[in-house]
Amino acid sequence: FFFQAEDGIRDVERSRGLGDVYKRQADNKKNRDYIEGIRTAMEEMEQCYKTINIFTRKNDWEQIFGADYSEFKHRVLVWDTTSKECSTKGYIPFGGWKNPNGIQYEHNKEICGIKGDISCILNAFQR
Repeated sequence: FFFQAEDGIRDVERSRGLGDVYKRQADNKKNRDYIEGIRTAMEEMEQCYKTINIFTRKNDWEQIFGADYSEFKHRVLVWDTTSKECSTKGYIPFGGWKNPNGIQYEHNKEICGIKGDISCILNAFQR
């Protein structure tokens, strides 16, 4: 399960994770209050799922929550990059994460007639 801090808040859906926080809502305090408000839902969901992960990019995270926000650094980070390779090259720490646990590095890639995103796991999603 992923909490996706990217383009916009969506309702809880298994296919999309807990949702996104709108970049268009420029008030970092409101965005922080929102994600902290769903912390209880995350903890309840972890009784059914092993962990709730954060999927985001540095620029999105900082624009949504502010550069100094690190309340979720204990969560697994899947870093969204456009590097086209499974590598931490170019990663700059943010949100309290020194390194990502996983990387999504290809978007809308077609393999054998199926389009999807390609990710790699770096350290078995350990917190």
